[in-house]
Amino acid sequence: MSKAHRVQTLKVNLLDTGENLLGELPGVEGGGFEYNTNAIVKTSGSLDVVGVTSRDWTNLRVQPVISVDGEDHPLGVFLPTSPETAWDDHFTTQTVDLLDKLAILDQAVTPTMLSIPAGTNLTDAVTAVIEMSGEPAGAVNPSDQTTRTDTTWEPGTTLLRVVNDLLESANYFSLWCDGWGRYQITPYVDTKSRPIVAEWEEGENATFTPDFDHLEDIYTVPNRVICVSQATGDEEALVSVAENTNPQSPYSFQARGRWIDHVEENVETTGQTALNDYAARRLQELSSAMSTVTITHLYRPFNLNDAATFASHRAGITGRHVITKYSIPWSETGLTTTTLRKVVEV
Repeated sequence: MSKAHRVQTLKVNLLDTGENLLGELPGVEGGGFEYNTNAIVKTSGSLDVVGVTSRDWTNLRVQPVISVDGEDHPLGVFLPTSPETAWDDHFTTQTVDLLDKLAILDQAVTPTMLSIPAGTNLTDAVTAVIEMSGEPAGAVNPSDQTTRTDTTWEPGTTLLRVVNDLLESANYFSLWCDGWGRYQITPYVDTKSRPIVAEWEEGENATFTPDFDHLEDIYTVPNRVICVSQATGDEEALVSVAENTNPQSPYSFQARGRWIDHVEENVETTGQTALNDYAARRLQELSSAMSTVTITHLYRPFNLNDAATFASHRAGITGRHVITKYSIPWSETGLTTTTLRKVVEV
């Protein structure tokens, strides 16, 4: 793995709560950031800041930026959560824990019963719920789908839960934030149709280290997913069944000779088509979830759920993968650790 002719520099932008630039945060000497598709708040991190203890973190946000060969790549906009100060005879170091802006919606709840009537446009509803937190809705990919039935949430439900319930019913990705801190409301794209953002292959030009981990858990992979919607009033529950009957798949009914079922009930959906799409999506996700590779590589910009290829001929692993987790150390020479989930044909 060669770093020849590569120049990587770091800076942390200090922002006010309106995300206006105040300048660069001085004294940052370490830290790191974790990204995880399965986390409620998808990105967290910390920074080690030397020399200042009087900063009012409650009214500040930070935006770490990695520059590679002069091109800036922001990692997100973060809220400080719990600065801890260590003192010695010469200077102080604050370790500031950070969460991305999903934390704003995870801290805000519905003070009373929230009800969204049948026929409400879903992305309009998502926008309205985000704005209940006082934050702008961000980048919205609009949909013409509407709620199938009246939908309610109990008092105390987080706004993030409400948003993600609505997005799931429209077969959208769960809410996420980009490097500029903008909320992203994006339709789900099948794993086989996503553009490739990175290609990792062993060899003399490899951009990852030779050591990597491969985990394969084949026992619990389902070959049939059954999704049942909610039944309310005169509306009967909808049912969708997605089956893996691909004879080339090692997890299919033909290959295993028996059904291994995964059932999801009370699925929020806009109709039969959306439920069918969701069941097919879950079959694909659950079929792929059990084969993962974790690699260490030079930093490169990408997002959770992006598609990449990985090839290790000595391990017999090749093909399309999805990025499910990665960690970035706050160091000009640090390497990113990324977990890739193999896309399995079903």
